[in-house]
Order: sequence, then structure tokens, then C-alpha cells
Amino acid sequence: MLSPFDKQMFSTTGCLLALLLFGPRLGAAEGKHYTQRPEIAPAEVRSEAAKPQAEATHLQDDLLKNGPTPQWIWGADDNRRYVLRKEFEGGATRGWLKASCDNRMRLLLNGQEIARTSDWQRPVEVEVSKLLKPGKNLLEADVTNLGGAAGFVLKRALAKPGEKTRYIISDASWQAREPRKSTKPVSARTVAPLGDGPWKDVFAAPASVSVFANTFRLLPGFQVERLFTVPREELGSWVSLAFDNKGRLIASDEGRKGLCRITLPPVGTSQEVNVERLDVNISGAQGLQWAFDSLYVMVNGPGSGLYRLRDTNGDDRFDEVTKLRPLAGGGEHGPHAVRLAPDGQSLYLVCGNHTDPPPKIDASRIPTNWGEDLLLPRQWDANGHARGRLAPGGWIAKTDPDSKKIEFFSIGYRNAYRFAFNGDGEMFAYDSDMEWDIGMPWY
Repeated sequence: MLSPFDKQMFSTTGCLLALLLFGPRLGAAEGKHYTQRPEIAPAEVRSEAAKPQAEATHLQDDLLKNGPTPQWIWGADDNRRYVLRKEFEGGATRGWLKASCDNRMRLLLNGQEIARTSDWQRPVEVEVSKLLKPGKNLLEADVTNLGGAAGFVLKRALAKPGEKTRYIISDASWQAREPRKSTKPVSARTVAPLGDGPWKDVFAAPASVSVFANTFRLLPGFQVERLFTVPREELGSWVSLAFDNKGRLIASDEGRKGLCRITLPPVGTSQEVNVERLDVNISGAQGLQWAFDSLYVMVNGPGSGLYRLRDTNGDDRFDEVTKLRPLAGGGEHGPHAVRLAPDGQSLYLVCGNHTDPPPKIDASRIPTNWGEDLLLPRQWDANGHARGRLAPGGWIAKTDPDSKKIEFFSIGYRNAYRFAFNGDGEMFAYDSDMEWDIGMPWY
């Protein structure tokens, strides 16, 4: 699932461009232009980003293992969401904290998100020296319980050369309030000291070292530019993009807001990015590919299929939309990417396991007598997901520029969303797992 943060377009100078893609589905006016001046996004050099991990062990041994014992705390009701907050004096040159929450936590320091987690069994450690300021500082934890015991625990060490280490711990001095309510904050309720309760000494478990949210980790010599912040109310949720033959980007909304064309400024200049909504009746593309003087579009949703867009009169506008091949599928496991073959003569498509194979398969690298062969009784997903979806599952196929014929190339996927070719023409695909599973394979 996608996170509900604002979507933004970024580029690393000279090498990479990426999109964070979110938003609802509303209408937008055709032909409207949007401009934005690029700006440098927060980043740290990867070699420097590794330093906090080494420092984490040092500080945990020398600081976080000492000092007072924190308390597990919460608001008055285990089943309510709270914002727990604590003001403290700054003045330190070094700061490190360790925290855990049963079940979900979003941690902020002076309004900057520094960590989030939904795994109470693995505490988070954060080096926060850069965010400390003189005078009053504010630490906030937005906490949610999903049932059972509720608790939040934190220890923070503040160090300054020549001075005694100061500690901030979770205890009854914290304040608790329910978000979006105007009620006055009240003292937090203590549940148990660290080491007691159902959580035991969770701080003894291996910790995850958190990097500040929205901070890129780069190789030396690179920087990240924020090119465009997508207005979700007008342009929706961009889920696919491709370069056209003039070096411009084409992006597609996942819903009904259509395609946009992005003209990028020269690298290193302060010129504005220009985004134009295209006047063409197509949307919902999860795959885009420029090839054979055309834009190929894999539509997922109403009218699912492989489409081709052309400019037939040379006015730099798409005036011909042709549905080359219908595809019987849709949703999260429907039609996905389209790629140009390494030889430049054909296209490859990938579809999830909720997309039926075409009625006619002209050729296949795999025997087409696929079926189900089980030694033990089948155990369908308890929530009903993908019940009845049988072989061949998700598939990758090859087709010609007009998609007159189709050749099956690989099958058996759950929901491979993208694939790519290396320099030797070998294909790589990654199968998407269930949200609660880890470890689906590369192919």
C-alpha cells in the first residue's frame, strides 16, 4: 500500500529521476500548465549516513544503558490514540534516543519526523544532534494501539563535553492528549517500568537505526533536486512514467485524471519545470513506453488493455488512440508494465494473477497444459484474497508493435509489477509478496 504523504518528483543530478506517487481521483482541466522551480532536497552522503550506526553502538553502551529507567506510558484509555509530548531544555551538542511502542508510533522532534514504527519488539534508535536547538525543545509521539496492552517507552541521552549527561525518559511528567480534540492535555498514565509488563526489556533487542524522514542517502558527488510537487486535487496519483522521444516525461494518474507531460530544465540551471496535462482521452496507465514513434499505454481499470497513442499530423499532440489488445483484468493484480525488447523490435508486457491469459496465445516458451497439482488440500487465503485464481497466475508475454500476435514468455507470478533487462538482454522480475510476508523471490 502507498503512504499518505505528499507526492513529489525528484531527480539526482545527472543520473536518476523518481516519483513518490499518491492522491485521490478528481477531474482536471485539459491543457493546463503547472510550473515549479527545482530546489535541493535534504540528503546525506552514504558514507556519512553509515556513521550513526557505528555511533549507535558506542552511545548505547556508554549512555543509553546508563541513567534512569524509563516507564511505559499511555493515555487514560488503552484503546484510544494519543499524542504524548515532553518539553525539555536543549543546549546539548549530542543527542540520541531509543524508543518503542505497542503498536504504532510516529516520533517528532521540534516538528520534524525522526522515526516511525509498528514493531514494538524492535526498538528504534535515532541520532538527533542536528535537530537540537537552544532553549525549549519539544518531543512528540503520536501513538496508536491495535488491541491488548498499550504502551510507549523512551530514553533520551543529551551530552555536552565537560558536562554530565542529561536524560529524558518517558514517565508521568509527559502530557497526553487525543489528536484533533481541543481538550486540555493531562498527565500521562504510567503502565510499568522498562523490563516489566508483557514487553520485558525490549531495549535489549536489536534496534533499527532511523534516518530522518524525507532525507536521501547518496553516493559522494550526487545531489537530489525536488522537481515538482504534484497537486493531488488536480492531477491525482501518478503511478507510471516514461521518457518520450524528446526527453520529456509522460506521467499517468491511476484514476481518471489523464496524462501529463513534464518538460525538465537543463541540469544545474534554475529554470522552471513545466507540467502540462495532455488533451487525450486515456488514463489509469500502470505502464508507459515510448517506442516505434508512439506511446504505448497499459491501462488498468475500465477498458483494461494495451493502447497506442500517436501524433499523426506533427503538431506535438496525440490525436490517435488505438486499443491494440484488450486485457481481461484490473485492480492491484491487473495489467502492469510494458517494456521495449532489448533488440528494439518488439514489446514485453507483465500482468498480475487477476489478469486472464489472452483467449488466443500464438506461441509460448512454456508448455500451455498448465494446471494445478497438489499433494495436500489447498488452503485458500483466509481473507478471501485471490480465491479461485489458478494457473498460470501472473504472466509476462512478448508482442509485436501492432500486438497482432502474442507469445507467452514466463508464468507463475503472484503480482510482478515491473521487470527490466540487463546489458546482456537477460530479464529480471520481482514478485510482490503479501503485505505480511517477506522474501518473495527475484526471477
